[in-house]
Amino acid sequence: MLFTKSLIRLIAVMLIALLLYSCSPFVSRHVKKVPPYPFAGKTLRLIWDKKGINNLYMSEITLSDSTLSGNVEAYQHKGYDKRKDTLVNLYMDPKSSPPDSLPGKVTLPLSQITRIEVYDFSIGVVILDVVLVGIGLVVVASILVLLLKESCPFIYTYDGETYDFTGEIYSGAVYPNLERDDYLPLPGFKQVNQQYQLKMTNQVREIQSTNLAELLIINHPIGSQVLVDKYGKCHTIQLLHSPKTAYASDNTNVLPLIAAQDNQKFLSNASETPKQKMNSLTLDFERPQGADTANLVVRAKNSFWLDITLGQFFNMFGDKYNTWYQKQKNTPASQQQQWSLEQGIPLSVYVEKHGKWEFVDYFNVIGPMAEKDVVMPIDLSGLDADTIKLKLECGFMFWEIDHVAMDFSPQQQVEQQFISLSSGTDHNGLDVKSLLNKDDKDYFVMPDIDNQAILVYDAPPLPDNESRTVFLHSKGHYEVLRDPEGKPNVTYLKSFLKPGKLNQFSRDRYDATLKQARN
Repeated sequence: MLFTKSLIRLIAVMLIALLLYSCSPFVSRHVKKVPPYPFAGKTLRLIWDKKGINNLYMSEITLSDSTLSGNVEAYQHKGYDKRKDTLVNLYMDPKSSPPDSLPGKVTLPLSQITRIEVYDFSIGVVILDVVLVGIGLVVVASILVLLLKESCPFIYTYDGETYDFTGEIYSGAVYPNLERDDYLPLPGFKQVNQQYQLKMTNQVREIQSTNLAELLIINHPIGSQVLVDKYGKCHTIQLLHSPKTAYASDNTNVLPLIAAQDNQKFLSNASETPKQKMNSLTLDFERPQGADTANLVVRAKNSFWLDITLGQFFNMFGDKYNTWYQKQKNTPASQQQQWSLEQGIPLSVYVEKHGKWEFVDYFNVIGPMAEKDVVMPIDLSGLDADTIKLKLECGFMFWEIDHVAMDFSPQQQVEQQFISLSSGTDHNGLDVKSLLNKDDKDYFVMPDIDNQAILVYDAPPLPDNESRTVFLHSKGHYEVLRDPEGKPNVTYLKSFLKPGKLNQFSRDRYDATLKQARN
């Protein structure tokens, strides 16, 4: 793999930034521009995927020009992975060779790194995941993530010993009038002592107001899968078909990135697309004979860059931000949703019919912390072609897409059951069950960082010869706490009423950030 000198410098800057900021609770902090010991006390795990070598750890690290140096040892016990601080995983080029003898001093050229992944044990989740193959721009964006993160309630599932991070709920509901239902899949969620147990937390500067938190339990035939769309309708999935072709809006072949669920992702950052146009992913699927309906299944998440772009946009309101925010609460939800669509924030889906793109629907914002499987039914009636052509469209670098597939199988019978809380206790030991068991005007509010609630549900018996999938059905909204300063540029802000302006703003800020980093 060949890297330009400028990209090597960017990677070096990123490594320093990761090690400085990875323990930050997602709030700004002042640091020296060039710290003397950026790697002090940190550990890097070196991974050669194809060679099955995953337990080599580098410590006492120094960075000189384009080379990392440090002591490398092999650790066989799992306890080393359960450190209290942040662990940085470095995925190595499979063409490179691991050290011949251990322990020992090792010199590592940065050009051999193909992927950087940062795991924060305080959250229990990967907070940064970047593939370093031809994407120098992504490096710059990721440096800012740990300082500017915004989110919504985090959900953890309990396995009898630990709570494991699963995802976020009602992402994008940043005003009360945008409150919506959310159906979060809880894959592999197991009952413990005939109960399901969750933890819901607030870990950012937000006021999170949850109206409802119940389980949707679906029993379905063995060998099938189920997904729930944004309207709450269940869809059975039996046989996923990958696309025949997949091209980005700059005609780059991205089929290897989205053909399977793996560590490769399509990031909507086609630089050759005109700035006034959205980025897109165009896919061709082979249509089985007689198929008039299908389910589009996408595994994706929002990018951290979307959070950064929206944060910069909101900050432009300066000392008038809070006044503007209060006005938004009285703006019709349909008007806000339309603006969001026109700016490319959701992931829009189109199908080609008679040579023209026809809008189908859109996927709601998912959030950047964890991928989510989402489903959308596609009506194929009226199509006379043997090939189905779909287009996924969004703003510049707003979505990361891991997998896209279609299922043409008929709907199977399932049994659905909503389960209310048997108990709910917040961080102060107060009972919050009554606040979360009904969709009403009573909310469980988490106004501060580290607020949380433990949610327990009684598990109904599982019928013989059936599988079970559990979803968290929630409803709520949240307010991001901001304190921007300065006077707003009202004329410039009004330009964001034009469709696609946020998409163009994202590109412009991206280019400016890259230029600044290179200088």
